[in-house]
Amino acid sequence: MKLYFAPLEGITDGVYISAHKALFSGIDKYFTPFISVSPGFNLSKKEDSLISFAARNPGICSVQLLGRDASHLKQAIGKLSQAGIFDIDLNLGCPSGTVTAKGKGSGLLRSPDALKKLLDDLFASPLASHFSVKTRIGYESSDEWPRLAEILFSYPFSEIIIHARTRTQFYKGKCHTEIMDQLPLAGIPVIFNGDIFTPSAAKELMSLKRPPDGIMLGRGIVANPALAEEILGLTVLDKSRLKRFFDALLFAFSESMPFNALHGRMCEIMSYMGVCLDGSKKYLKRLRKAKARDEYISIAEEMLYQLELSSQPYFDPLSLSESGS
Repeated sequence: MKLYFAPLEGITDGVYISAHKALFSGIDKYFTPFISVSPGFNLSKKEDSLISFAARNPGICSVQLLGRDASHLKQAIGKLSQAGIFDIDLNLGCPSGTVTAKGKGSGLLRSPDALKKLLDDLFASPLASHFSVKTRIGYESSDEWPRLAEILFSYPFSEIIIHARTRTQFYKGKCHTEIMDQLPLAGIPVIFNGDIFTPSAAKELMSLKRPPDGIMLGRGIVANPALAEEILGLTVLDKSRLKRFFDALLFAFSESMPFNALHGRMCEIMSYMGVCLDGSKKYLKRLRKAKARDEYISIAEEMLYQLELSSQPYFDPLSLSESGS
């Protein structure tokens, strides 16, 4: 079973991926947050940093592209290939309103005919050696999935990653595991994504009549960075590694960011990882109010040294709203 680390905007950049890979095992591949494709494939500083990281670290991560124009996407794929990047993922899953309004991400799922036209144009010429797609199962209803599956599985994707929700669900409500029984027998590996927050959830998914070929972890592994190891039965999270991970991120971000940017990034990460420590909520509130780096570090060290590791260090979707994030 393959285990992948999903792209999370504002979290899983090269710094985060490097720190996680150095301290935790079990992940077969990381994915960059999506890069929106424009004519000429002009990149922001942040996007260029992601591309540079992927090029310097072949085999570690897949670069995810967001776009709706086949010619622009092929131009981007060509430039990535020139940089030595041959593992590329097409984003059909982003539910953001600003993205879907432009017909990108899961906005492409609204019109199966337009999606098919895009894929026809894309696959009319050779693509990257490992070209996958990450999709949702519909725009408004899971009833849309059979038609979308028929289209997607008719192309030679290296893998199809399925976030088993519709666009209108965003990240709430039930994941539709029943769609695993509705997949065409096309021989394309399927990776399941959505609400795998505990080892038992992974075990339940793999016990389906038709289990996926792998699992993509997202919010669950940001909360518990040892989740992949726990799913594989290798080891469990301990507080020593949790603190080393925190220190590695803080040090790396400090080298490239002013405090305001570092503060926002670390508070976002800790809003997830706080589930690993009993009684963390009051500390998370203090961290958000910190005005300087030294104050932030002092509060964080107090939290990491004083609090006990939770007996259930797993993500709860309610925890973010409860923590005020």
